[in-house]
Amino acid sequence: MARARSEQAIRATAVVADAHEGSRRELAQLLCSLGCAVVDVADGHAAIAAVRHAAPALVVLDVGLPGLSAYEICRELRETHGQRLPIAFVSEHRCEPADEVAALLLGADEYFAKPIRTDLFSARARRLLARAGPPAVAPSTLTPREREVLSLLVSGVAPSKIAAQLCITEKTTSTHIEHILAKLGAHSRAQAVAFAVRDHLVEAP
Repeated sequence: MARARSEQAIRATAVVADAHEGSRRELAQLLCSLGCAVVDVADGHAAIAAVRHAAPALVVLDVGLPGLSAYEICRELRETHGQRLPIAFVSEHRCEPADEVAALLLGADEYFAKPIRTDLFSARARRLLARAGPPAVAPSTLTPREREVLSLLVSGVAPSKIAAQLCITEKTTSTHIEHILAKLGAHSRAQAVAFAVRDHLVEAP
């Protein structure tokens, strides 16, 4: 079960997925020291759920996760979030150069061997968090109608039901969604929702 390590209203959230409690705690503490709120989980399926809920600025995955593997999670997150979401792998046993190359080719941004070198991890994690950067769009850039549509998307309302709820045509709804995606730099509705929640563009449900 996911646990938030910090209850402060901190801008950046990180998800740590590691089956080993001690390693998970160490990674969480390092990320907390960088100003992150950390959600930690112990298996792959929980990691996917945590990313969907938390819209993090960084995801750290242990290669030996039970359930979905780190490689499967990385592939899914890249399909949903594109390259904007930083993903780092950590591993205790698979530490050969070939393992690192395979992870990087599959879309990981960093690969850390355990035991973690705290100085190296902190420096590279700080760089990844900086890459996540500021919001892709200022809230004022969205029109009032686009904000309504985006808010409903975040709430899980289907486009056809958005049209009915706002008394507009489905074609108009699709046009609003296209404009939202373009302004957010998102490649899909799911990615737009993740950006909106992460960057506080609308109220989360």
